[in-house]
Amino acid sequence: MLIKKVQVNHQSAAPFYIDIAIRRAEFDHEGYPPIFYQGTIKDLGDLSTQYGYQEIPEQGLVYEPGKTYPEQLLNQQAIIDLGVNALLQQGYTNVLLEELPSKGSNMLPFNLITSKNQAPVGLDLEMAATFLLLKNGTLKYAVINGYVHQVDQAPDEKGRGWVFN
Repeated sequence: MLIKKVQVNHQSAAPFYIDIAIRRAEFDHEGYPPIFYQGTIKDLGDLSTQYGYQEIPEQGLVYEPGKTYPEQLLNQQAIIDLGVNALLQQGYTNVLLEELPSKGSNMLPFNLITSKNQAPVGLDLEMAATFLLLKNGTLKYAVINGYVHQVDQAPDEKGRGWVFN
C-alpha cells in the first residue's frame, strides 16, 4: 500500500511531507489460521515514481501516532462492549488485554498487547504500520497492521490487528 504526501509534524523542526509504503507479509505457521498478515513500513520519502496495489488517493493527510487505550481490559469481548467504532474514532489503535486471544484469533481492528512497551509507536522503516491520518484536524483513517480503516464507517475487515505477546 502507498500513502502519498503525508504531512509529518515534528516538535523540533518545520512540518515535512513524505510518502509511506507499507507491505503486508503473509505468514502460514502451524497452529495459526491458514494465513495471517503483518504490516510493516517498508519505505519512506519521495516515492512519487512508485505505485501501490492499494493507495489512498486523498491529499492533505497529516500523520499522528496511534494511541493505546488507557485501561487494561480483560478480553476481546470487553473491547466489543466499549464499541469498536467508538474506540477507533477516539484514535485508539492498541488495546491492553489481560487475556490475549489464542494464536491468530484477533477478530478486531486493534493491536492487542499485554504491556504499553509493546505498542507500536513511530514512523520508521520496519516498524509496525500502525498510525492515524487526520484531515483538517479531524481523524479520518486509522492504519492498523497495514490495513486502513475509515473511522466514520464500520470497520471493513475483522481480524486484521496484530497480537503482541
